[in-house]
Amino acid sequence: MTARYADCWNWWSPAPPDLGELGAILGEVDRAWAVAGREPVSLRRSLDLYSLDPCCVEAESSHVIPGPADEIVARLLRLAELGFDEVRCNLVAGPSSKERRQAIEAMAGVVEAVHASGIRPIPNRLPGTAG
Repeated sequence: MTARYADCWNWWSPAPPDLGELGAILGEVDRAWAVAGREPVSLRRSLDLYSLDPCCVEAESSHVIPGPADEIVARLLRLAELGFDEVRCNLVAGPSSKERRQAIEAMAGVVEAVHASGIRPIPNRLPGTAG
């Protein structure tokens, strides 16, 4: 149904995402798109990622990507290189307003670094097709 009618496809992943698994899923999406007679590059891909923790509040949890910010930036850029146009995530922060402000400020730095990188999602192509 998505391949026939949608303009955007969304997936979610617990943190940290398995890039090999996500790549395989994106390959299946591209194949379905091609079978439906549509160009895979015409589909926007988004990912809901739970959770980012730039202040390492829950660094021991298996369900978060802890900081530091440069490591979070690197992980997000790998998702763009994989072909995701957008990554949405929630932010882990401590209970106090000071801790929440620190997490927001740290995440603002992550967002600025991702945007400044100049990396944009690569067009998705079926395996074996020319660039």
